[in-house]
Amino acid sequence: MENLTNSTHSDQEASRVIARPDQTLPIDTIDPKKTTFRINVKPFFSEKATEYSMRIGSVGDIQVLPQDDKNATSEETIVGVTLLAGDTGNHQPLLDRAGKKSSIFDMSEATGCTSASMSVTAEPGDTKYPNFSEVITGVEIPGVADENPVELAERKQAVESFMRAVGEVAARGLLGPFPELQEGFTLTVKPGETHRPEGEFHDTITVDSPDTAGKS
Repeated sequence: MENLTNSTHSDQEASRVIARPDQTLPIDTIDPKKTTFRINVKPFFSEKATEYSMRIGSVGDIQVLPQDDKNATSEETIVGVTLLAGDTGNHQPLLDRAGKKSSIFDMSEATGCTSASMSVTAEPGDTKYPNFSEVITGVEIPGVADENPVELAERKQAVESFMRAVGEVAARGLLGPFPELQEGFTLTVKPGETHRPEGEFHDTITVDSPDTAGKS
């Protein structure tokens, strides 16, 4: 798999990105079952890329968006995800092509995270082999004063559930039709429509290590 990170963070830089004051957060973070995901795919493919080329992606941003749908319920959350998409046929790292220095990005407090990184690999199948996709996620959660182990475990579980849903829809986006990927498109996934992408799928989530995906 191509290394998506084109620079190594020093300990000082990483601390600057993820450090935030201790704060009391609700355990019930965003519920992916009540969330509309909008995956904005930005293409950075090589000229030699084809429909069956190995595809790579890096999530560049995750934001909680204001509701703009009159039919949306008050409990529904809209989450926008920017997915940088490319292929392994380009010798220039994906983040270089996208003009980004790091795979780590800051997260909204509503997600229960402070920072994260997420890399995606996908290869479309054919009549003989199924689709293949893999998501590697690293996420940092803030410390909470006087938090007991049970509450911490519940917070981590809520964050993992949310980020797993993001990874699933990001992988589905990267497995989209190649002509649309080349042009760039937006995949909208409504509440109740979140599911694992078709074919063989793997995901790994590491809490308290936002640079995990960048090191893959």
